[in-house]
Amino acid sequence: MVNSTEMKNSSMYCILASLLIIGIEADAFGPPIAETKECKEDVQRLCEGLVGKGTLSNLAVLDCLQEFKKEDDMDLSPPCHTYVWNFKFNLTQDNRFIEAAQDSCGEDIAEIQDKKMCSSDDGDFLSCVIEHRDMVKKGRCQNFLNKMATILFSDFHYMKRFAAACVDDINKLKCGRLDPKETKGVQQGSTIECLSKHVRELSSECHLQTLRIAEMQADDYHLDRAVYFACRDDRENFCRQILAGDGRVYKCLMKNKMDPTLSQECREQLTRRQKLISQDFKASKGLVKFCSDDIKKYDCDMGSNKQKAVQLSRILVCLENAIHKGQPVANECQSEMLEHRESLLQDYRLSPEIVTNCENEIKNLCHAKGIGGKTIHCLMRKIRNQRRRPEVERVSDRCLRSVEDLLRETDTGTITWEADPVLKEACQSVVDRYCSRIRGNGQRVISCLMTKIGAEEMTSFCESTLMEIQYFASRDFRLDPQLYDKCHSDATKFCSAPQEWLSLKDNTPETSPLVLPCLYRYAYHPDSDKKLKDECLVEIRRVMRERAASVELQPDIEDLCLKDLTIFCLNKTGKGEEMLCLQENLEKLSDACEEAVSQFTEDESEDIQLNPIIVQACGAFLDSHCETAQDSGDEGEVMTCLIEEKMAAGSKMNSKCKQAIEHHQLISMKNYKFTFKFKQACKESVELLCPMSRRKADVVACLSERIRNDTMEGFGHKVAKDCRRQVKSLLFQFHEDINLNEELKTVCTNDRNSYCRNVTSGQGQVIECLKANRKNLSPGCHKAIFNIEKEEMEDNTLDASLNHFCGNMKRVHCMGVEEEEVLECLKDKRQEPGFDEDCLKLVIRRMVDQSLDIRLDPLFYNSCRLDIQKHCSEIYKTTPNEVELKGQVTQCLKDSFVKKESLTAPCENRLRKVIQESVLDSRLDPVLRESCSFEMSQFCSKEIEDEGRNKEDGSVEECLKKAFLAKQLRGSCNVLVARLVEASKVDIQADPILHKACSKDLLTKCNSIMPGEGRRMFIYFFSSSR
Repeated sequence: MVNSTEMKNSSMYCILASLLIIGIEADAFGPPIAETKECKEDVQRLCEGLVGKGTLSNLAVLDCLQEFKKEDDMDLSPPCHTYVWNFKFNLTQDNRFIEAAQDSCGEDIAEIQDKKMCSSDDGDFLSCVIEHRDMVKKGRCQNFLNKMATILFSDFHYMKRFAAACVDDINKLKCGRLDPKETKGVQQGSTIECLSKHVRELSSECHLQTLRIAEMQADDYHLDRAVYFACRDDRENFCRQILAGDGRVYKCLMKNKMDPTLSQECREQLTRRQKLISQDFKASKGLVKFCSDDIKKYDCDMGSNKQKAVQLSRILVCLENAIHKGQPVANECQSEMLEHRESLLQDYRLSPEIVTNCENEIKNLCHAKGIGGKTIHCLMRKIRNQRRRPEVERVSDRCLRSVEDLLRETDTGTITWEADPVLKEACQSVVDRYCSRIRGNGQRVISCLMTKIGAEEMTSFCESTLMEIQYFASRDFRLDPQLYDKCHSDATKFCSAPQEWLSLKDNTPETSPLVLPCLYRYAYHPDSDKKLKDECLVEIRRVMRERAASVELQPDIEDLCLKDLTIFCLNKTGKGEEMLCLQENLEKLSDACEEAVSQFTEDESEDIQLNPIIVQACGAFLDSHCETAQDSGDEGEVMTCLIEEKMAAGSKMNSKCKQAIEHHQLISMKNYKFTFKFKQACKESVELLCPMSRRKADVVACLSERIRNDTMEGFGHKVAKDCRRQVKSLLFQFHEDINLNEELKTVCTNDRNSYCRNVTSGQGQVIECLKANRKNLSPGCHKAIFNIEKEEMEDNTLDASLNHFCGNMKRVHCMGVEEEEVLECLKDKRQEPGFDEDCLKLVIRRMVDQSLDIRLDPLFYNSCRLDIQKHCSEIYKTTPNEVELKGQVTQCLKDSFVKKESLTAPCENRLRKVIQESVLDSRLDPVLRESCSFEMSQFCSKEIEDEGRNKEDGSVEECLKKAFLAKQLRGSCNVLVARLVEASKVDIQADPILHKACSKDLLTKCNSIMPGEGRRMFIYFFSSSR
């Protein structure tokens, strides 16, 4: 029976019989078929819905008889079959057709003939008129021609030119019998279907004629009998409300082609239809209707005529080129283009180049994955993987080019991400959760997904699928529409990019893969005349940040580092891990790879977003603690903020962020240019003063020595102020974290393992531990620690532990004091009420360190430089320069003081203070502690214990004096304590306990007496005796 819904929904079939073609007499086509002896019973049996409604028009009967089976006349009796075939054949002959059409189409046909578009003399007048039926006005004539088209396409014999052109092809491909007498019982509409399935294999003339038929069928899916019969039920399920005509039902069915509930038979017929469209864009009614003007305007068919079909890919590329150049293309046309591009991505069989050039790969590597985008993604995955895995079976260059061409033809970056069924399946959950608010084109959603690469919320399936797409996008900047739009002019200006998005008119070498690396270089170009436009720079930074997740998305680096990646980084698969691995092995890389990685690391230092490990580990911390730095727009400030926060006392930075920052600091040690702020401030100074240095440690050592010399000479600094500040900042980092001080880390490795194994790096803790174990250190480590101490004492800002433990006390007690000399202030204020206990312990440790060697006390050393040369120069001759003097110089000066040898006033004043401090705390007198260690343990154990609790009251020295007076001391200890007694006689201030006890008497009796040389002591005893 005739499908009632079909009748209801189709504009051509809604009213059958006489209502279908008003005004056409039944006998215009010969006697009524329904009344012939050959077919009367067949009509009554098969068309009972029409019987009893009066005289039936022959077209209504033909329509009924063609509705039943795909093989039109299978249910007809042989006599009726023959009669109907002859009837239709005669009807398609030009003279009979013109005669039958006069009533409904006379004027239209005359107009077509007048314009010489069709000739009744060429034997194919009917198919020509049907081909141009769009010129016919809506109404009776168009309905008539549509009906005739249905008849025409039911058997290829009815189209003389087609039949003549395809004789050999039909025979070769076994698409039907050729003798009309033998085919009256054989369905020949399927011949057209068969040939269209093999359209790419046909001879040129048959190929052209087959595509002409496809063009004529494009208006209404009823005209493609194979599609119609295969998809009738699917049309009912998916497109019930869609009216036939203008290719609407085709479009609806094709949109639902990937739906799993669509019948396989319909899907295959739709694929056949899409293949025809890929060969001839005119087989798509939508493209013809909405894009004809633009195709003509931009010469997309290159003046093509009827003798040559134009492939869909050419039309798409041409129109995309116009769009990317900012030229207008109708919105309706763009919508049609989008649908076809999506279809090409979903079904590889629609691309003849993929089918031909990738045949082996699809069969052997992808095992015929099928449609739904699976085969395309499989090929993309194989291409991506083969670069790193030479042992796997490779994709041929021809196939690679075909995949690249397909991605360009479909302009994947502008397609909504859901149009890729594989990507949609893989990433739907991630998008729903993290990118659902993104509005706009597919690229914005892709950008959102790229920010989740390597994150916990990213699934492995989504990440791998996304990387397959980005692998190709990273190698052709045209596949990123935002980037192309904003950077095309800069790309042509600086990078020799072609003017056209994709030219079809020449065979010039492909340059697009080279464009993106070139734009990267100009993103940070120092020459203002070669700067990218701001809008392009924004996009370049976006792309660089997104693609920093993996080296494979940076082809300029990957191409140069493939061997190095295999050797050093084979198992580094996490986000950003490959680049970090290359950076860690920088010195071992091949020259070309090292240069490329070094350039990237320089760029990374300027833009923290290029470091995915830091971004992922420190994202939340950045927002909460470095907001000002981020708002400044200076990426160098952002990294400075992170480093300072990492080193800050009581830092709240999480461990992962600290590790990421430390990795960055370690990498930056390899080249001074890897720290943007340092490079920016010191580049000229390095080139002028340290041209042979490259590693940061060497550069800092060179510049710091120059700064120190300039300061001592007093002739002005040759190193710029900003550079001096950066040098100091880096020196502090070296002191704060032993891992950043390569020399110290190397020479102290064994010592660290022996004495500080459980001490974590950072905040100077390891260096502090090594200082505490100085007596046990190896010579090399001892020397390095001593040099560290000298730097810290010369500039207290480099003392990480002092900054960590005494930050608050500096702010409370030492505001306005030069940071470089803040230790002296803290020493003076250490007995103030409320002084922090931890800071006090550290300050005393520093005083103990200074007592070991006068060179660790810059104020003392500078005050006594001349006196040392005069009285104590022999000590330097017998002691290595990089080893502590163990208090010998200070003791020498004390002896000179006791002997009343001439000392300069600055030295004597400073020495007096040193003696006072050492009397109150014996730990500040290393010579005494070493000489009297036995006596102290025997006679002064309680006092030693109190002193260990930072009780600076001179009790240990008083205990030793008592033992001296009791004649309990022996040897060098006895001599030293005797000198202490003598020193107090020389200057009562040298004995702070005695001085404090006698302070009131001294004030009344000796106030006018200059201290020194025993004057005050003499006057005091003289006045007391009277």
